[in-house]
Amino acid sequence: ERSFRMAWKLLREEPEIIANLSEALYLNGKLNEAGAIVITRSDSAVCMNQLGKLYGYEKRFVDAVDAFASATRLDESDVNYLENLAAAYIEADMIHQAEELLAQLIESGANASRYNLMGHVALAKGETIRAEMAYTEALKIEPDNQVIACNLVELYIRFMNLDSARNAWDRFLSKST
Repeated sequence: ERSFRMAWKLLREEPEIIANLSEALYLNGKLNEAGAIVITRSDSAVCMNQLGKLYGYEKRFVDAVDAFASATRLDESDVNYLENLAAAYIEADMIHQAEELLAQLIESGANASRYNLMGHVALAKGETIRAEMAYTEALKIEPDNQVIACNLVELYIRFMNLDSARNAWDRFLSKST
């Protein structure tokens, strides 16, 4: 926090420094100050993205949606902001919006994160086969991704398919060693 404060004193308008200082403040338990500092640059996609993260940490998902949407409007070229928006949509139970956005993102370029999020969407809609397919596609792209492997195993366990859960975990372990 101290280093980011010193950098901020030198470069007060630099969005990346503001976002990093905000994160450090949050990690040090200073939520109000973390939010206040990023709001000073509400014209910055980087700062609005950071504000969305802060809201997400606090489980204020509708507010996170608004902040991530602001970030995407300010910088339409950064797909990370769009992925963050899709994740916030899921958490805010705005499943239809998440599904539409993720379909566009996957069409423009599939990656493990997007398939993982699409698995969450499918699961929220009760589409277990589609969720399984999405998590499996994500693992094809990133076979060592423990979070995605756990999502697939959890899906199997949730629906009492313990043999598939064991097999999926064994496949993950064999690829990650």
